[in-house]
Amino acid sequence: MDFSEAERLGFTSAFIDFWTLRGDRRTHEELSIAGESLLRGYLKDAFTGRALGLLQAPSSDEFQRRAQLIIRDFPKLKSWMEWWMCPAHASMLFKSERVMDLQIWKSLPATNNAEEAMHWKLYSACGRDHRFLEGMNALYAVATHYQRLIDGVLKGALIRYGAAEPWKAKAAAIGRTKPTRAPNPEAKKRKKNDGRPPDTIKELLLKPQKNAPSTVTTTKKAASKVTMELKFGPPSYRWKPNSCWLDASLQVLYIAITKKFDEFGKVFNSLETGSPLNGLYLAFNKRFELDPEESNATTALGLQRDRLRMFLKQNAIIEELDQFDSPVVHLENAWLPMLARLEYKKQYSLAVAYFMIFSVTLSQCSGSSEIGGGHTQVTSTLRRMPFFQVEAHHYKKYEGLISKALKLAMKQ
Repeated sequence: MDFSEAERLGFTSAFIDFWTLRGDRRTHEELSIAGESLLRGYLKDAFTGRALGLLQAPSSDEFQRRAQLIIRDFPKLKSWMEWWMCPAHASMLFKSERVMDLQIWKSLPATNNAEEAMHWKLYSACGRDHRFLEGMNALYAVATHYQRLIDGVLKGALIRYGAAEPWKAKAAAIGRTKPTRAPNPEAKKRKKNDGRPPDTIKELLLKPQKNAPSTVTTTKKAASKVTMELKFGPPSYRWKPNSCWLDASLQVLYIAITKKFDEFGKVFNSLETGSPLNGLYLAFNKRFELDPEESNATTALGLQRDRLRMFLKQNAIIEELDQFDSPVVHLENAWLPMLARLEYKKQYSLAVAYFMIFSVTLSQCSGSSEIGGGHTQVTSTLRRMPFFQVEAHHYKKYEGLISKALKLAMKQ
């Protein structure tokens, strides 16, 4: 960390609050000492020459002696030097005054790179030069975002694309974390990729290769003309600020529902107009009847998505229409189960159950000739599961096939 008093006191205060809220039995003074023992400054701002000798002082007495000599020879530095001679400050930088465990000290970097990286994230998320209240609201939004990520990790949800710290794998593969620093100019032309599929026009509409086969028409007056035909899939939801999570979930639901759309219609067409699940049913029904060849098909789907998102906000299922992360991070508060819970009427129980997962435990017994052979026994009552979570390790376990994961889950 930096060497400012505000940062030192802020860290110590946060350390005390953190453990106090978790029922730690240490006193305020004990927690304060423990917090200060975890502070380590960085060497960039330390003096050169004689001041560097303070860093390697073999003992506390020698440290004090060297510091007093600096004050004697450079009297204008007295106030600065006395600040560093204070035990609470000296322990952050000088080995002779260190209270942190040696192994922890060695494991921590002697730079403020991590701190500066976090500053960059804050500036990117919040912007700069705000008025006081606007800045505090922006910081609170960032703090809320990271709290949601922490909650998601604790519940086993994925919070990122690809693996964590991908630069380590890149460094192991090519010897550096940034391909643009390649000694070979040709290697610098490689595309930067953050693990997501191509999603820009430049990537999707690749330049035609010189030797690629093409349709050529020849006329008497004109030379050859190359024609290219682009084929697109069925229309889907056009992206709108931070709509990715809802677009993806609606797309997956629609694909699943259309496998037996008649069954879906029989279950949901009895719902009252304006009821929560009826809105979802109407959206899917209109999409099912939508002509994919219509020029405004994507626009129509976007409007359906926006109406549903407005309904979710009105019922406090999401906080903002353009919130920057998915509410499905909170697994027990995923938007679809919450929408289903709003249908409290008994006559709608079948519609509510359509999106629920129910589980029961079955035991198989080989049996004997005396009891007529093997049999299956129900060993638990029917219970509801709010969701079925597929985690990162399932990808390797089930060879990347969600169908295999679901089939095995049904047998468990």
